[in-house]
Amino acid sequence: MGAPAPVGVAPSPAPTQPQAPGPTRPPSTGPAWWVAFKRLTQFGWPKNFPIVQFPNAQHHGVNWSRNLLGLTYVISTAVHLTLALQH
Repeated sequence: MGAPAPVGVAPSPAPTQPQAPGPTRPPSTGPAWWVAFKRLTQFGWPKNFPIVQFPNAQHHGVNWSRNLLGLTYVISTAVHLTLALQH
């Protein structure tokens, strides 16, 4: 048994084991752009990220500004389409 460490002195850390190398990539097969493409396409779509999101149901009087904006867009599209078809 050794003598206790003096007060105010931290004990020396335990010797560390050599760490194994990190994950390795499989050997490349083909051009670099194809390997990069294959690596990117291995990722999946997040399960909690919706592909299609439906809007909330309209409540009476709440969405008047959204309805006005939609009506403006429809009128603008109709006017531009009419003018384009006249030429």
